Amino acid sequence: MTQGGQATSQAQQIMSDPTVDWWALFRLKPVDVAGTAETMAAMLAFTDSQLRAVWVAADGVPVEKRGVFLERVFARLQLHHGFTDADLDDAVRGALTGLVQSAA
Repeated sequence: MTQGGQATSQAQQIMSDPTVDWWALFRLKPVDVAGTAETMAAMLAFTDSQLRAVWVAADGVPVEKRGVFLERVFARLQLHHGFTDADLDDAVRGALTGLVQSAA
């Protein structure tokens, strides 16, 4: 028997095992929604161009400091209820402060 045939045979044996409750895989399970409202309220929506601008700015930040950069951008944008490109630009510039060494 080939390896493919063995795998098929093993899969058939597993699938025919009467001790496995296969329907349990499809049953809905309770979901803990505690904190969902807070999570949703904390989410930000970016346009493609805005996200690209954040990526470009993050690319200039040392890898070990990128998390701090993104947290700073997020914190600054949370102050706005809907933000503009100018707000994002200000948030990115402010977040970069002290994270990137100038070439000068």
